[in-house]
Amino acid sequence: MPRAAKKTTKKKAAKAAPKRTPKKRPGKRSGKPTGRPSLIHDKTLVDELLENVRKGCPLKASAEAVGIAAYTLQEWRRRGDEAIENALKSMGLDSDDPVPLAQVLEKIPERERPFASFADRLACARARAKVQLHNVLEGFTRCKDKKIALDAAKFLAARRHPEDYGRRDALELSGNEDKPVGVKIYLPKLEGQSKPSEG
Repeated sequence: MPRAAKKTTKKKAAKAAPKRTPKKRPGKRSGKPTGRPSLIHDKTLVDELLENVRKGCPLKASAEAVGIAAYTLQEWRRRGDEAIENALKSMGLDSDDPVPLAQVLEKIPERERPFASFADRLACARARAKVQLHNVLEGFTRCKDKKIALDAAKFLAARRHPEDYGRRDALELSGNEDKPVGVKIYLPKLEGQSKPSEG
């Protein structure tokens, strides 16, 4: 009998205790971001990454050198470009119109501003890398060794004006005038296919 008395006491105590309201988890409903904070806020990391790009390193290598995935860099860039484009549209401007970045950033939501700033800085770093490479190649064109100077000039011309100076590799097949040249193309075997296609 004493056990039954204890149970009733616990029930009464539970009813008398104030109800706890569950704490709100951060997320879309509360407006706070979820997950780990983005590394885009790490100024040292971003500066080092952009310095690597400015020196001419490919984007993937620049990202991996500072410890982030190439996908992350592409995502930052995409978000930044998208934020800038949306801000320009809201201002009634085109992406080719010259506008100070500070003016554009005012129209961008606070959460997207670091990405927009990054995308702009990345574009500048890539442009500087191109100018630096051009200057190096331009220097080679003034080299005393005529072969090196000529090769550098050809390379530079082919990159600047590929339609005029780029390589044009062509392969011509000819056969008997009476019969066309037969060509067979063998493709790898795909699942569910009995033999390679011929054409």
